[in-house]
Amino acid sequence: PENAKWFDHFANRLSAAGQWGMEAVVRDRRLGVRSDAGAYAAAARAWLKLETHDRALERASMAERIDPLEDRWSALKGEILLAKKDRTAAIEAYSAAAAKRPTELEWRLRRGLLLLEARAFPAAAEDLEEVVKSRPGERSAVLGLARALAAQDQAARATLLVLGWLGKHPEDAEAEALRNAFQGAPGKESPPLKK
Repeated sequence: PENAKWFDHFANRLSAAGQWGMEAVVRDRRLGVRSDAGAYAAAARAWLKLETHDRALERASMAERIDPLEDRWSALKGEILLAKKDRTAAIEAYSAAAAKRPTELEWRLRRGLLLLEARAFPAAAEDLEEVVKSRPGERSAVLGLARALAAQDQAARATLLVLGWLGKHPEDAEAEALRNAFQGAPGKESPPLKK
C-alpha cells in the first residue's frame, strides 16, 4: 500500500504526456495496491478520456459506494452518463450531487442546463435562477434562464434578463438573437444554447 503514491505519480505523468491508455491501466493496477474512493474516481476519469464509458461508470460508482457523502463522485457519474448520452440518468446523478452539497452551484448549473434540454422548464428555471443570483456573470446560466422563462410565457422577464446581459456584453450575438426572438422580431429564431 505504501507504493500507491508512485502509481499515482506515474499515472499523472502519463496523463500529462497524453498516454491515456497507459494511464488507465496504471490507475487500475493502483487499485490492486490500495483502493480508495479517490483512486476509483481517478481511474473513472482515465477511462472516460478513452470513451470507455461503462468501465468509467463502474469505477465512479465504486468511488460513490466507498464514500457516499462526497458530491464529486455523484457529479463524476453525471459527467460519464452525459457522455453516454443518458441525460435522464445524468440529471439524477447531478441531483444526488446537489443534494449532498447544496452550496455547490456547479451541480445546479449542469442539472439546470440538462433540464432545459429536456424541456423541464420550471425545474430548469429554478436551478438556473439560483446560479444567476450568485454568479451573474455565468453566461450559460443567464441565457439558459432566459430561455426557460420564455418557454413558460414569461417573455417580459426573459427579455429584461437578456437586456441586462447585453448592457454588459453588447457584442454577444446569441443574446441579441434571443432578445429579438423574445420581442417577436420577424425572421428571428432562438438559436441553440452555446456552451
